[in-house]
Amino acid sequence: MESCTQNTVENDQGKPEQVSVCTEFSPATRETVQAVESADFESTALRPLPDWCLEDPAVNAWRFTRDDSCGIANGTLTIRDSRGNVVGLMTYLRYAYLYSDDSETGWGYQIEISPTTMTGATIGSSVQGSASCSGETCEVLKSTFPSQPLNTTPLTDAQGESFHEMTIGPDDVLSASSAWTYYFTSPAYGFSTSGVARPYTDVRCDNAVPDRASAGCILPDYTPTLLESLRATPLTMCATSKKPWPLACRGHAAAHR
Repeated sequence: MESCTQNTVENDQGKPEQVSVCTEFSPATRETVQAVESADFESTALRPLPDWCLEDPAVNAWRFTRDDSCGIANGTLTIRDSRGNVVGLMTYLRYAYLYSDDSETGWGYQIEISPTTMTGATIGSSVQGSASCSGETCEVLKSTFPSQPLNTTPLTDAQGESFHEMTIGPDDVLSASSAWTYYFTSPAYGFSTSGVARPYTDVRCDNAVPDRASAGCILPDYTPTLLESLRATPLTMCATSKKPWPLACRGHAAAHR
């Protein structure tokens, strides 16, 4: 569904004119991502996206493991003049990636806006954003997403990176939600409504694991797997392997952190 704002800008004759600036989002499909990559458009995120994120990005829009979460969405920015005519259109891919560590009380969250087409009034657009964190004791330690120009020829995308942390006391089990809020700007249309990239699952941090000296954070909605060797593969290798697991391993449900 579109979200629109009405702005007044100066037209080619130097007179004020009202324009409608609308944004819309939908889950990216595998075909969309493959088409973008075949045209030499690809994510250059601060931390490379895992292969499993790019393989099938349409599953619930977000995919996640115990430690990280990734979502790829299609975005559209549409500019209409006072008569309702479309005078500019930009399509783009929004890559969002959150990663945690079960031995740390902090996590990172990055975003990338990669334009695929830009026409009319959207040419010359820039994008900027800010990170937030909601949850008891959660704070944003560092956030950077300054205004960055966008282009398709050559490809010029925009990136943001943030780091979050929770204060964890003895026996604490706390959850938090991170988000990126961003918007587009241009002299041709002013500014857009805000887009929000919020992971499907919260981050949970605790200091309640017996015989574990340090606190850590995971994504609790992921069901972890305890892997057991069927041949000579050491159990420790199976238990610590990330997907794809060794063929000699099989899975059994295990408890969360």
